[in-house]
Amino acid sequence: MLDVLTLLKAMVASLKNPSPLDWASIAPVIGVRFQGVRSVGRSGSASAIEGGTLIDGDRPVDGVAVQSPPRRISLLFPDSTLSDPEISSRQFAPQQRIVPSQTAGGYAIVFNIDEIECAVLASEPGHLIDGLTASEPRRESGRVSSSN
Repeated sequence: MLDVLTLLKAMVASLKNPSPLDWASIAPVIGVRFQGVRSVGRSGSASAIEGGTLIDGDRPVDGVAVQSPPRRISLLFPDSTLSDPEISSRQFAPQQRIVPSQTAGGYAIVFNIDEIECAVLASEPGHLIDGLTASEPRRESGRVSSSN
């Protein structure tokens, strides 16, 4: 089974690096092989990978890295290959919450790692893990705000 927490910690490490987010530097840290990168968004503020694979377990993965504040890395598992019947009861951090999806029948398990907001996106039925995200806190009026 994929170690979701270890993967999220690697995503957090990439976000904490002050260098611009770029898949050539992110991929080795989080353990992703990819075949191509395309720019999306205005001014190249985001980049996406399609058809990548996780080195650990050879699972298909797509991803988006957003450069503009708040910086964010998202991994998406397009082929419904990650199923964990116990995902909703797993403890990733001392304080976490489950937030219902606003667009589908799933939910997100939301928590912080080193002040970075992380989420495990899951759908039902089958408790499929659809994706993982790690995002810097939003900055408002010269201060950092956190949803926790």
